[in-house]
Amino acid sequence: FDHCLFFFVDPSISPAEVLILSNQVSYAAARKEIALRRWDIPRKMIRIVGLMGRKNTPGSVGNSTFSSSDGSLDNEVEELQEMLAAKDLDLKEKDKLLIASNTENEQLKRLLDDAERMLAAKESELLAARAEVQMAREGQVG
Repeated sequence: FDHCLFFFVDPSISPAEVLILSNQVSYAAARKEIALRRWDIPRKMIRIVGLMGRKNTPGSVGNSTFSSSDGSLDNEVEELQEMLAAKDLDLKEKDKLLIASNTENEQLKRLLDDAERMLAAKESELLAARAEVQMAREGQVG
């Protein structure tokens, strides 16, 4: 289930096929939502760790773990490196989403161009048919 995404469907409201065909749910949208929400929990954990690291002794005003000499600076550096690595992964995920979005945009542009060409062809056919009808009417009247 590494690359699988699931969505809940209430069959009394709408079948899954309708949601998929109407683009209310898609793999790209789900990946985008995951990327956007990925940092919600780590941010909370960072706040908790930051609050736990502060010393609440009398006379100290919000000293953080940087001021302690028991090796917590190393811990802080490790945490920052982990956060940096996580941010790098997040950026890679966003790059993938951007590439997928650009690919989808290009496909949609091609579809739009095709539709415009078909519409122009149909319009010229319609104008030709209209001219023929007009000529036929003029031939019947004269």
